[in-house]
Amino acid sequence: MRPRTVASLAVLLPLAAFAYPRPQPADEVVAAASAFLDGLSDAQRTKALFTFHDAERGNWAFVPGQYPGVALAELDLAARRRAHALLRTALSETGYQAVLWIQRLELVLRERESKPGQPALHRDPERYSIACFGDPRTESRFGLRFQGHHVSLNLLVVDGKLDAGTPLFLGANPHELRDGPFAGTRVLGRADDLAHALLASFDDEQRARAVLPGEVPADIVLGPGRKAELLGAPRGIARSALRDDQRAQFDALLATYAGYLRPEHAERELARLRSRGLDEVTFAWLGASTPSTPQYWRLHGKDFAIEWCNVQNEANHVHTVWNDLSNGFGSDVLRAHLQGERR
Repeated sequence: MRPRTVASLAVLLPLAAFAYPRPQPADEVVAAASAFLDGLSDAQRTKALFTFHDAERGNWAFVPGQYPGVALAELDLAARRRAHALLRTALSETGYQAVLWIQRLELVLRERESKPGQPALHRDPERYSIACFGDPRTESRFGLRFQGHHVSLNLLVVDGKLDAGTPLFLGANPHELRDGPFAGTRVLGRADDLAHALLASFDDEQRARAVLPGEVPADIVLGPGRKAELLGAPRGIARSALRDDQRAQFDALLATYAGYLRPEHAERELARLRSRGLDEVTFAWLGASTPSTPQYWRLHGKDFAIEWCNVQNEANHVHTVWNDLSNGFGSDVLRAHLQGERR
């Protein structure tokens, strides 16, 4: 890794180093979003604001591109600080740092893909957009999206509470940095380690149930625009078939994904999943378990799925997504909210 890239990785997005106090009440997300919008120019605010029911709110993606909303690259330093304050308010510190590292990896890709006289400028840590669906300054509900290469965060705020957080997509290329001073860094390593540990804990009978036959998928199954039916019925080994210690590992893996969200929000999402019942949620694995080999695993219940796929770039390029199949983009929460309004 070139010294210049190393230096850029070290100082990229210095806004992260500002000591923002961690807000506690969930309604501070509304305040942070309002402050962000207030600090934009009229033209930028027009880009950032959509109506709540705009069809764009139901779109998500994770490939490199320019997405609707206002891009970080368009913002001055003060506006970028407010953008990061908003992200840090909406996410846990773990989630916020994961997003920062994913952005930093764009510089690694730029170095790898640039040619003499042809810098790979599409690999850009500032090519991420923020969009608000509904105006948090005047409306009791609004959607918030932060999106760019390997990140799609889709949050819903209803009456000052964070009530939905999927689809939640994160990716990392490379999954593991293998040279330079950051060698060994794996942005999404905790989920990887927990899944491997759970698989390694299985006896022969459990492993036979968990490991599915067939080829490793080329990517996550439930990508943008793809229907839940593509996964079929849950397959693999059910949580109810695990020992107590294995259930704890299973639960820790699930909690890792909720843990990208703000703590109060994460607990609400986990409580929602527990209320639906976790015993029949399955863990399934495809592929070998040795490093640098194509691997895919998922947690799958009747109404949610978490997928992990590490296939591309010699199995050093991860895509992972959490989909709530009954509450994507907060559809279930909104239904309940509207029913309450009619009473």
